[in-house]
Amino acid sequence: MLPLSEWLKPQHGQLAYLRFYMVEIPVTNKAQEVTTKDPGRQSIVPGYQTPSQTPSQAQFQAHQQQGFIELIKTHLTPLAQSWGYRDEPLELSIKGPPMVLILGNYSSGKSTLINELIGQEVQKTGQAPTDDSFTILTYDDEPGDESSKDSAIKVREIEGHGIFQDEDYPFAPLKSHGQKFASHFRMKKLKSPFLKSLMLVDTPGMIDSISERDRGYDYQKVISDLAQVADLVLVLFDPHKAGTLRESYQSLRDTLPQATFDNRVVFVMNRIDECQTLPDLLRVYGVLCWNLSQMLGRKDIPPIRLSYSQQIKNPPAYLQALEEERTYLGQLMASAPELRVDHLKSFARIHGERLQFLAKSMIAYHELRRTLLLKSLGLWSIVAVAAGIGFFVWMLFQNPESMELAGLAGGAVGGLVVVLWAIFVRPWVQSGTVGRLLRTVDQWVPIKNQNDRDHWLKVKPMVQALIKTPTNKITQRSFKRDLKTLNQLLSDGLKASPKS
Repeated sequence: MLPLSEWLKPQHGQLAYLRFYMVEIPVTNKAQEVTTKDPGRQSIVPGYQTPSQTPSQAQFQAHQQQGFIELIKTHLTPLAQSWGYRDEPLELSIKGPPMVLILGNYSSGKSTLINELIGQEVQKTGQAPTDDSFTILTYDDEPGDESSKDSAIKVREIEGHGIFQDEDYPFAPLKSHGQKFASHFRMKKLKSPFLKSLMLVDTPGMIDSISERDRGYDYQKVISDLAQVADLVLVLFDPHKAGTLRESYQSLRDTLPQATFDNRVVFVMNRIDECQTLPDLLRVYGVLCWNLSQMLGRKDIPPIRLSYSQQIKNPPAYLQALEEERTYLGQLMASAPELRVDHLKSFARIHGERLQFLAKSMIAYHELRRTLLLKSLGLWSIVAVAAGIGFFVWMLFQNPESMELAGLAGGAVGGLVVVLWAIFVRPWVQSGTVGRLLRTVDQWVPIKNQNDRDHWLKVKPMVQALIKTPTNKITQRSFKRDLKTLNQLLSDGLKASPKS
C-alpha cells in the first residue's frame, strides 16, 4: 500500500479523493480557477465569486420578498402587537438585503476573509483581538463610481443610533441592547461589487475570559438576534483555537440552535495555510471534529469547509488541492439572495404558527376558566337554594300558619347568599382560578407533538402575561376569529409565494 505522501503525487491520478472524517478533499495537479457561464458574475479574488443576478432574477426575488413583507405587515404584525408577542413590528426584522453573519474566535481570520471577498482591506486584521465592534458591510447606493480592484474603496461609516433609525435595514430591534452596544455597532457602506446583492456582518471575536459585565451588553443575546435574521451564518475556526473558548461553546451549544436552523450554519476551518504539511492539517481537523462533537452534543458532525488566504507567501504544496473548498464557500455566500426567499417564507410560517398556538392556548384558557367559574357558580347556587329552603322550613316550624311569609323569607335568604357570592366570593374565586391556571399552565395547554412544544416555549411568557393582565379585554370570540384567519393564512397563503 502506498504511503499517503506518495498517493497524493500527480502520477497516481489526475483526480483523487482523500476522505478524512467528513471532509472530501479533491486533489489535482494545479489550482483550478473559478469559471462561470454567467457573464455578470466575476471573480474579485481567485476562488470567490461576486454574487450577481440577471435583472429578471433580481426583480422576481424582490417581488417575492416584498410579497412576504406585505403579508407579515398586514396579517401577522397587528396580532403580534395586540397580543404582546412583539413590541416592534415583525417586518422590521426582515427588511434589507440578504445577510451573511460571520462568527468566530478572535484571530480566526474573519476580517481577512471579508477583505478578500470585498477585494481590498476594509477591516483591520491582526493576531490579537483588533476590533470589538459589530460591523455591517453593505453596498453604497449613493451616486458615484464603483470601486475596482485597482482603486481605493471609499467607505461611509454610520454609527449605531443612525443604523437603528434606518428603516431600510432590520436592525431597529437591536436598540434594546442599550447604549454600550450602540457604541460598538456600526455600518460601512462601500461600492464593492461583492456587496451588491448581500451584506456581511463582522462580529467581535469570541474569547475566553470575558463576561457580559466586561462587554457592557449581552453578547449572546445580540448574536441570537442577528442569527434570527441572517440568511447564512459562517462560524470560523483557526488551527490554533479549534473551538475551545467559552463563548464559542455557549454560542454553538445554546445560542445558535435556538436562534436559527442547522442548515443555515456553516462551519469553516480557516487559516489552514498555517499547517505546514497535510498530516498537520488532518490532525487539526480531527481535533476540531472532536471539539465540535462535544460542543454540539451530537455525534453526526456537519461538514466543515476549509479556507485560507491566497495572499500568503510560499503556501504549502497541498493547498492547490483545496481550491474547490474555497470555490464552494464563495458559491455558498453568493447564493444568499436565493436563500433569502426561503428565509422569509420560514419566518412568516414560524411566527404565524407561534401566533396560532398562542391563540389556541388563550382559547383553552378561556374555556377552562369559564368551566371552573360555572362550577363555582353552580356550587353557590346549590348553597343559596339550600339556605332558602332551610330558612323556609325553619319559619314554618316556628309558625305553621305563615307559609307565604316563610316563602318570601326563604327567597330573600337565597337571594342574599347570591348577592354575597357576587360581591365577596366571586372576585376571590376568579383570582384563585387565575392563579391555579397559571400554576398549572403547562398541563392544560394543547400540546400534541414536539412542534407544539417548541412553539410553547416561545409563547409561554406572552400567554402568562395576557392571563395576568387584569385590563386584558381580548375575548375568546376574538381569539377564535383571529385563529380562523391564521389557519387560512397558514394553509393557503404560505403554500406558495405571495403574489403581491
